[in-house]
Amino acid sequence: MSAEAVGRHMSAIITLDDLAAMISADTHGRRYETSPEGVLSVVPPSDSEHAVIATRLMLWLGLAGWPAEQMMQGAGIRISGRDGDGGRIPDLTIWSRPQQHAVWLATTDLLLVIEIISRGSDCDVSETRWRPSGQSPACRRCGSIHGRKDAAAGQWRS
Repeated sequence: MSAEAVGRHMSAIITLDDLAAMISADTHGRRYETSPEGVLSVVPPSDSEHAVIATRLMLWLGLAGWPAEQMMQGAGIRISGRDGDGGRIPDLTIWSRPQQHAVWLATTDLLLVIEIISRGSDCDVSETRWRPSGQSPACRRCGSIHGRKDAAAGQWRS
């Protein structure tokens, strides 16, 4: 199916049920996420280096005593906003207690989100937007911070 056909048949508002259906139907391993404002992101499949990093982090946390039932890889997180709900699928999440079985989990018991930035997913400067109140720049595509603070100028540079 072409991108044109997808765009023509896509609903004006993408729900979390729509996202789950898109992920389930995708034969190429992509993940689909939305912001609470309705911005759709298509995330390519991770490579083996990415998987090894996630596994090492989980093993490290487990050896440190964190219960396996409170660590999840690739769990869907419901992000509520004033414009509706969005859904993100971070690489690793840590919870204060075990969660109910669900496709999209609420953030109520969420303690930590880890997003691994692979070499192939680095964003260029044109994809970086400035956040309000002097906060660090966040990538338009992935929401991650790719800049660093210039101590002399007190500003964020990419």
